[in-house]
Amino acid sequence: MITNTKLVIMFILSFFLVISGCDQKQKIGPANTPTTSTNYPSTSTTIPTITPDPTITAQTTIVPSPTAAFTPTPIGGSVGRLAFEIDGNTISGKVATFLINANGSNLIKIPSGGEAWFTSWFPNGKKIIYQQGYNSYIFNLDDLNVEQIKQDFRIPEKFVNDFQVSPDGLKIAFVAMGGDQTNPRSIYVAHFDGVKITNPRFIWRGMDPVWSPDGSKLAFTYKETPSYSLSNGSIHVIDPVGSHQVILTLPSEGLGDNRRPSWSPDGSRIAFYSEFPDVHKKDLFIMNSDGSNVVKLTESSSDDSSWPDNPSWSPDGHKIGFLEYSKKNGNITSSIYMIDVDGTNKTVIFDCSPNICQYLSWAP
Repeated sequence: MITNTKLVIMFILSFFLVISGCDQKQKIGPANTPTTSTNYPSTSTTIPTITPDPTITAQTTIVPSPTAAFTPTPIGGSVGRLAFEIDGNTISGKVATFLINANGSNLIKIPSGGEAWFTSWFPNGKKIIYQQGYNSYIFNLDDLNVEQIKQDFRIPEKFVNDFQVSPDGLKIAFVAMGGDQTNPRSIYVAHFDGVKITNPRFIWRGMDPVWSPDGSKLAFTYKETPSYSLSNGSIHVIDPVGSHQVILTLPSEGLGDNRRPSWSPDGSRIAFYSEFPDVHKKDLFIMNSDGSNVVKLTESSSDDSSWPDNPSWSPDGHKIGFLEYSKKNGNITSSIYMIDVDGTNKTVIFDCSPNICQYLSWAP
């Protein structure tokens, strides 16, 4: 009887030991972590690799241009850096891309082998894109490295320019056109790996594309006729896949030739330029991102002797940088200004005389 009882107890203990061992193996086994991968479609047509222009070299140091004079004027408030280009006879190469601090200090020229038209900042603020001839290049502000953008695609238009990198850095918008200024301009959005552009998608007819801060929309300028200068423009927004296009401004609504949109950092408002040819008035305006509540930001001269253009919103949302053009001794020149978003505290930070500054853009 005792022997049978011991056998039963031993059988029960053995059973529990087996169950406990199985449970322990489940707890210490390797985690089943899922892995994901993203496959992007490859381009259907490949063109030969573009070899960078051997004249595009980076200097070991970036130094202020000796031909660009300026008077620093601290403005307080916003900090950061702006990019722009200077066009004029006193500039080596005629057209060059420059950087300047938002308080008017530390003017530097981006080294290039010739003319350099600024087009876009990278979202990290450490690289810029500039155009030289029919090619575009990426300049790294940290290591001074220069890379040529590779265009691995075919589209009907002959020329492409005005590259604009998306906030996530994975897409790029650009403008394409035919052989001369009378051809219509088209906006495309393409895949971007940091150097190579592939798989462009036609978005809409237009120019001046700018990404919203969250990358969900593009604001741009649309003109009814092909020529940039012969018709009034309107500000539109559209999804980067070419859907849900919305018109925000129309000349018939009391505004003139509208162009150069710039998003506020929170995406709630858009600054833009508007020209009224009949009364020789050109000013900057701010509106909500849905086109409502249009407010004039500047007051240009009544005799057309000076006017603002090219607004660019500061990263902190407090100020707008812009260019102000003026006629001096029969010549047109320009300066870089700052103004608070309520239209007060207009201050000059850089006088471009006797040259002309263009394409102002605040770093992200």
